[in-house]
Amino acid sequence: MGIFRCFGCNEGGDVFKFLQKTQGIGFTEAVRELAQAAGVEVPERRLTPDERHKIAKRASLLDVCDMAGAWFHSQLLTSTEGKAARDYLEGRGFSMDTIKVARLGYAPDGWQGLLNHLHGQGVSPQQAVAAGLARQKEGTGRSYDLFRGRLIIPIRDGRGRVVAFGGRVLEGIGPPDAPKYVNSPETEIYQKSKILYGLSAARSSITSRGRLLIVEGYFDVLALHQAGFTEAVATCGTALTADHMRIIRPLTRRVVVLFDGDEAGMRAAEKSLGMMLKAGIEPQRLDLGESKDPDEFIQAQGGEAFTALLERAEPLFELVLRRISARHGATPVGKEQTLADLAPLLRAYDGAARMAAIARVASALGLNEA
Repeated sequence: MGIFRCFGCNEGGDVFKFLQKTQGIGFTEAVRELAQAAGVEVPERRLTPDERHKIAKRASLLDVCDMAGAWFHSQLLTSTEGKAARDYLEGRGFSMDTIKVARLGYAPDGWQGLLNHLHGQGVSPQQAVAAGLARQKEGTGRSYDLFRGRLIIPIRDGRGRVVAFGGRVLEGIGPPDAPKYVNSPETEIYQKSKILYGLSAARSSITSRGRLLIVEGYFDVLALHQAGFTEAVATCGTALTADHMRIIRPLTRRVVVLFDGDEAGMRAAEKSLGMMLKAGIEPQRLDLGESKDPDEFIQAQGGEAFTALLERAEPLFELVLRRISARHGATPVGKEQTLADLAPLLRAYDGAARMAAIARVASALGLNEA
């Protein structure tokens, strides 16, 4: 039986565990999937009523999200109101092929457009609420669409199933103070800490190229995929988590971080370093220069320039070292504070890598001159 082993983090196991880790599924689902691929019939044990209920509910929610995604997509492609979203995507340089592959959509600016469509498909308002597609108004109990007048980005799990949506506001549609993004709430089929946007489309490229690009936004992923960098994924409006590390580790140990170049993006990159080091991953990062994010860089300079930039990726540790040392200054007290902040990161390294990191810190702080 095949086994896998990550020598950096000591994570390992058999083919079933590998499938569980990389696709975010349970053991039973892994057995069924492998058996189906091998053409082997698996005898089913008798499920408890509670297990049957949970499986049926999850399947129902997946069906509802799939129906919603198909409706949003058709609204984008064919409706008059969807022209604003089509124009927006064209203005950002996205091709129709990209739009169709990503199944981008549009939610009309009405209170019950999706609910009415789902009702015609036999879906109750309660099911739509459970799937994160609608809300109930307090007091009346009346349901209304969560996504209204927005460009829709379907979010898929590791197996490519639609489990949630992100909705981007469009200028001139809806109230002027509307938030830029509205995202699905967490449901029984969607926990954002366990989802990487674009993973199901990126998986084969990650394994063939031996590299994973982590970005912040949906459109960063779409722009990179369109430019041929199909190993890109994004967090779904959350910081990198331990669950994300468990997904990434079996796929590759070469991770390049491309968080936005603003202060918030720099803080996010700095915060993610310790978690990745503990997972046996020493990440690199790119400096996008004047571009605020990968989408803007690709639009301005193109794929060839991005390829050249990737060749100049530096260890994320270097950025963190510069930021922390600049924060505390070059005085003796400042250097002590820098060392104190870096100590947890240095402990996360193993063996020779730790010694190299310590030497780099000593050199940067001028501690090896005496």
